Amino acid sequence: MIYEAIEAAGGATGEADLENINMVYKLEENVMLNILSKDKVLERSKGHGGSTEENTAGAGPGIQLISDDGDAVIYTGGTTGEKSSSKDSWKKVNINTASIAELDTLPGIGEITAESIIKYRQQHGRFEKIEDIMNVPGIKEGKFEKIKGFITTD
Repeated sequence: MIYEAIEAAGGATGEADLENINMVYKLEENVMLNILSKDKVLERSKGHGGSTEENTAGAGPGIQLISDDGDAVIYTGGTTGEKSSSKDSWKKVNINTASIAELDTLPGIGEITAESIIKYRQQHGRFEKIEDIMNVPGIKEGKFEKIKGFITTD
């Protein structure tokens, strides 16, 4: 759970934004937490024009969840994706509107592939369904399997 991870690390600093974090959210193995400062959360919410609504999965505006093996989305809270309706799911990245930085948060998608997605989108228009992303050079079934739970076309 998040509160156990924070305790194991020696506790949070006074600057940490813990208000919108579900402290009893169960963490998976091999996940690193980066608790953001209140100033950083405010800066990100203003800088990206995003909402600061709490993520129902527990990764609220004050937290980043980062897998050290590259298989988890970096979630910066309220700046990308859409509000999750499922208690146990991550916010999803809209592949029709996402920036390079947002696409780069997807597992297995680096800056070059993110640029390819945007280039494909500009040339061919909107993705009708998430499977259409496999038409982008460099994204085949294996990579799609890693990202399909993290993307949307809505």
